[in-house]
Amino acid sequence: MIKAISIAETNYPGVTKITADGWDGQVLRMSYATCCKWISTSAQLQQAGVYMLYADHFDRITHGNQLYVGQSGNIGQRLGQHDGKKEFWTAVIVFSSAGDWMNVAYTVNIERQFIKWAKRANRYDLDNQIPGREEHLGKEDLARLQTFLDGVQPVLRLAGIDMFEPNMDGTFSYSFPKKVTSQLKILNGSPAPAVTILAGSRIFGLDHAKVSQANLNGVANDDAEHIHTFHESVDVTLNGPEFMLKLFDRPVSSWKSRSGISLMATLTALYPTV
Repeated sequence: MIKAISIAETNYPGVTKITADGWDGQVLRMSYATCCKWISTSAQLQQAGVYMLYADHFDRITHGNQLYVGQSGNIGQRLGQHDGKKEFWTAVIVFSSAGDWMNVAYTVNIERQFIKWAKRANRYDLDNQIPGREEHLGKEDLARLQTFLDGVQPVLRLAGIDMFEPNMDGTFSYSFPKKVTSQLKILNGSPAPAVTILAGSRIFGLDHAKVSQANLNGVANDDAEHIHTFHESVDVTLNGPEFMLKLFDRPVSSWKSRSGISLMATLTALYPTV
């Protein structure tokens, strides 16, 4: 488990390197302007890797909130191709291996996972039009890939980089004794709100007959554990809270926002007739 990282300036002004003990990866972070100056001279950017172009503004609502994930066998060359074509980006983060093992077979799989994580986080407007592709890896290569991926989110979290951190605004969660965490959002509508169960939620105690009646797509049921698992990349929307109240066996008041407000209190405030 990664508990500490190292953040240091490189030999090139404006380029920061992030590493962690026990993780065979590295992250380079720089501004768009620095990247454009550095890519032609940096040996570190001539290797295979994955990158994220993003709009790094204090006011994302006004100035944009876009993110693009890409990969290449030659990061510097690929970043140079984006100059002037993806106008939204003001900063870039580059992921590569600390050792000399990463190649395109790895990077296409990492890119696909990064896109999935960014979509699930719902924090940036993802500029990727396709979900990426998968490349076959042998058993040992898959193990190395997974070890690399396992370190990415802890490293970014410790560095204060939020691309893959879930956007919890308007989200209500309920963690059950079995550590089954579920999340949903209220989407304001008229005359009644829609309630969206976020992708990847695992909910304990749902009435399976009612779930089947609702024809919810991508929901798997574990009869032994009484847990319904929602597809990891598909949100499920219920039209109107009345049906949700019938579907959920647990009290809706048990669902809390990050600030401690109950889902029932929010629904009652927005829609007094619920």
